[in-house]
Amino acid sequence: MGNPLLFQGIVVDCDLYGSKKPWEIWDEHSDKLFDCNQDLYVFTELKKIKPNGSRISRKLSTDSKGSWEGETKPKEVRGKLTGSVIGVLKKF
Repeated sequence: MGNPLLFQGIVVDCDLYGSKKPWEIWDEHSDKLFDCNQDLYVFTELKKIKPNGSRISRKLSTDSKGSWEGETKPKEVRGKLTGSVIGVLKKF
């Protein structure tokens, strides 16, 4: 989706808004986890509900009627070298 990840296997680059269902995404990347109870971390490009709006879509996959809901509040992830925000960690 952008630059290649420097740490393959820890965080996967994944289009959560594509045609795959959540369990298909999990199955595809579960071999990278140490055990089946471990969380899966992904980078994805967020999709807005309306092109000029600020609200983010929570609908996964194009043919799914389900959606996800956050379990935790977002937490900024900062780079060790610069201290600048490089991402947001949120559990769903």
